[in-house]
Amino acid sequence: MSLAADLYLANVENFVGPLKVESPNVFLDPASVGAFLTSRLAPLIQAGQITPDQVTELAAGLTSVPVGAVTPDQVDSADLLLAARNFGSASYWGVDLSARILASDRLSLTAAYSFQSTECFDFNDDGHCPGSDDLTLNAPSHKGSIAAAFNDRAAGFFLNGRWRFADAFAMASGVFAGMVDAYHVLDVSAGYQLPFQTNARVELTVYNLLNNRHREFVGAPELGRLALVRVRYDF
Repeated sequence: MSLAADLYLANVENFVGPLKVESPNVFLDPASVGAFLTSRLAPLIQAGQITPDQVTELAAGLTSVPVGAVTPDQVDSADLLLAARNFGSASYWGVDLSARILASDRLSLTAAYSFQSTECFDFNDDGHCPGSDDLTLNAPSHKGSIAAAFNDRAAGFFLNGRWRFADAFAMASGVFAGMVDAYHVLDVSAGYQLPFQTNARVELTVYNLLNNRHREFVGAPELGRLALVRVRYDF
């Protein structure tokens, strides 16, 4: 049996975030737009054709769309400005744990767990993270795996299985921002050495055997079951 534990502390100076649009946008005032729509649509409201709640929803939709962008006087074009912010210094710590048990000369069991102290740095101290002035590590605080491996060299057969999980976490990378849901998947692989050709082996690997459809990154495609078959020949 073998055990391993790693404790780390990271202190990052000049923590630079991703490129993001820094040009201020111009929005319509929600109160003014709501009052204007209410006065203009008063006959329809009195006739019962629309409700005040519908007017409020319409005003909210109109005021959520920017109508312009502010550009510096020193710039001749109206292009949006992108910049990478320097957030200063940030510190976080974490723990990596792993264990391996040799149950027999053919069977082994392994487990691993990782923890990090934070997922997001609330640089503006508004109690909401991630926000426009915050920075995320784009990784979960909790993740781990449990695996079992059976290898019968005499019979030329092996069978491996691994269950892995990752907790939900907030992510922000450029235009890709949001929550990544927690997920867990089971991966299995098996192989057999051909008796008539000892240098050749047929292997089957199935990722996400239970077809637990999930996304591991905002903006990435949804992942389902994936099976791969290959023939391996050792020279």
